Amino acid sequence: LIKKTINTEKKKTRNTKPKKKSSSFLVSWMLSLGLAFSLFQTFSYEPPSHLDSFSDVHHPHVLLHESATTKLQHAQRLEQENLPPASQEEQQKTVNNSKQTDLKKSAAKTLLNISRTLIHVLEEAGVANELSADETRLLPELEQVWNELYGTFDNNANDNNTGPLVYGMETCEAYRNMVPLRKRYTAPAGMFDTGTNNLQISMLHNIKAVPVRFQVPWGKHRMEARRLKHVAPRAEKFIQADCLPIVIVRDPYQWMQSMCKSPYAARWKHGPQRCPNLVVSDGDKKKWKNVIADEKELHKKDATNEDDESITPFQVKVIFGEGDIEFFDSLVDIWNEWYSPYWKNSAGYPRLIIRFEDMLMHAPIVMDQIAHCLGVELKSEKYMYQTNSAKRHGSGTNFLKAIMKTADAEKRVNGLTLKDKIYAAQHLDTEMMQAFQYRTVQA
Repeated sequence: LIKKTINTEKKKTRNTKPKKKSSSFLVSWMLSLGLAFSLFQTFSYEPPSHLDSFSDVHHPHVLLHESATTKLQHAQRLEQENLPPASQEEQQKTVNNSKQTDLKKSAAKTLLNISRTLIHVLEEAGVANELSADETRLLPELEQVWNELYGTFDNNANDNNTGPLVYGMETCEAYRNMVPLRKRYTAPAGMFDTGTNNLQISMLHNIKAVPVRFQVPWGKHRMEARRLKHVAPRAEKFIQADCLPIVIVRDPYQWMQSMCKSPYAARWKHGPQRCPNLVVSDGDKKKWKNVIADEKELHKKDATNEDDESITPFQVKVIFGEGDIEFFDSLVDIWNEWYSPYWKNSAGYPRLIIRFEDMLMHAPIVMDQIAHCLGVELKSEKYMYQTNSAKRHGSGTNFLKAIMKTADAEKRVNGLTLKDKIYAAQHLDTEMMQAFQYRTVQA
């Protein structure tokens, strides 16, 4: 009887233990599920954006969410949009103001921090201690060159106004009205060697509440004509019209120097001792015997011009992607043809155009303008610089090297012959050169 009683108790114990374990596991699983669902509702997260065929770059994983302040501001903006329409007198006043200023061709100039100096910027970025003694002594001279090459001048402002240029700010209100805050996102666009990677990482570091993608959904290096017609890898789910493109342009002379070192998908006849090469020289004829064989065919635009200084045989082939190959007369022609559609913006969609040089000298002000256009704030009053190289491919130039190189007037024209300088001066788009305050090299 005692043995039966013991066996019965053991059976009861074996039968009850699994039930307790099963019940405990079920409760834990339900709690975990509830917590995960709560977190999902609390945060708005977008996965790291897509890469293109030329990318080999790290992506900082940043959790992007709307702060309480941003939500409040968004609600206030919606209330303002529901206000009664302005009177006819107020509307006419707005129209007159628009006519007085040619917004399409005038820059949004921020006159803050006009006295910013190179040493100030380097100290702000935390790299001033990396300067050698010789480089430190050269700073005043480099700063003078910088202001001569890239400084902006306004007759109604100070004589030495070195504020940044941001084109397209007049389209920001339309963008904010067209795209709700929860759908807005931004991404860089630009030709090779213009700092698109650095721009994207800088926006990730400093702009909050709006996702920052690696590239515009039609491809950051693709021609503007591919917008709404081409979809970059991993961009299938993004609505292209919801993107605010930040187009970055660079001084064409410095850009050509970088293309010589890192041409990426561009192909043309050139060498270490002959680049940038725009017009054929006697040495070129000896090195490339067939270099001018098809000159007339390549340059039908110049067929009626008998001045050899305006003709170049160095046609450039650019492989933007599979089935997307473009041919250009020269490196100068690439710069013109790539940026002109973004500049003219015949479709009238919202977009900003900034300068590579301003992302070096005036990055905090430029970033503030971008955030304002998006209708959000910066993450912090202290700007976070991207001082290391933003990519592992290409030349890998860091912030300090980029500053020093861009301020070097001699390197800007390195390798250009007299005929090359004449060709560049004659063929670089005059309107864009003036708008972006880039100085043409005189022969």
